[in-house]
Amino acid sequence: CSAKGYFVHLIRGGGFGAEGVSKATTDAVVLSCVTILLFDFIITSVLL
Repeated sequence: CSAKGYFVHLIRGGGFGAEGVSKATTDAVVLSCVTILLFDFIITSVLL
């Protein structure tokens, strides 16, 4: 997720400055949430 902030200049349509940081932060949080939910589902499926 830190790569989203590091490569903010490469994100298409992300812009620079506050707009780019905002988009990178939102994308990183969404990616983190989806990843956590996916792994939670997999772990729960294995344990039950």
